[in-house]
Amino acid sequence: MRTSKLMCGCAVILATTMALAGEANRIRRGAPYADARKALLADGFLPARIGACSAPAREEICITFPEAQMCAGTGFAECEFAFRRPDGATVRIVTRGEMLKDLTVYRVKRGRSGSGGLRSAHPPYALSPTRRSP
Repeated sequence: MRTSKLMCGCAVILATTMALAGEANRIRRGAPYADARKALLADGFLPARIGACSAPAREEICITFPEAQMCAGTGFAECEFAFRRPDGATVRIVTRGEMLKDLTVYRVKRGRSGSGGLRSAHPPYALSPTRRSP
């Protein structure tokens, strides 16, 4: 009886881990951010926003990508983008590159909703080029 409960628990953990992996597991360092974004959207992830995007002198990134959280204006020019799936899986992508077309994946972080406070960036949180939502 104890062994079957342990095996059942292990199966749940394995299923959860596999659900989190999905497309994020296939995204590699150096991949163009545009390709990583397409893969995540195809896998059911939605752009997520924690708060207002902060990107000094790089506002076009906040306007273009509703999932943008922040971008550094100096150094490696890192940006962080967040995605959430309806099942609670979350993915954060850290990129490097100064221009929109030059953004490449540097790091992929996987998790679950509730641990990072991600919410969908789709209505009522959708962004438009002329207006930012809370």
